[in-house]
Amino acid sequence: MMNELQEVLKEDDDYHLFGHSLGGIVAYELTLQIQQSPYKTPQSVFISSSHAPNKREETSLKSHLSDSELITTLKQIGGLKQEALNHPELLELVLPIIRADLTLNEHYQNQKKHHYPALLPRFMAWMIL
Repeated sequence: MMNELQEVLKEDDDYHLFGHSLGGIVAYELTLQIQQSPYKTPQSVFISSSHAPNKREETSLKSHLSDSELITTLKQIGGLKQEALNHPELLELVLPIIRADLTLNEHYQNQKKHHYPALLPRFMAWMIL
């Protein structure tokens, strides 16, 4: 991801990162990589619906669930709207994406043992829903 962002990061403009769910971990890890690079760090990092990297918790959402079990669990936590459930062709498109995110989440291991606020930009928000 750093390679893809190098041209953007070369700009002198201020920027902010936002990550939702698994994207929160991606934004966190990306911020750590940027800090180890010659590029300007983000002014802030906003993360929603994600546990802090050092506070990973067990979840009922698992990549190995059958489609019907996954759909039921997503409905229970409000992760799928009824409109999506009414369109099987849409579910065929989004379930593999959701399952891939769950697989990444299940295998993520925070390797960083340092104090986060000292290493992150001025403002970092963890909004856990």
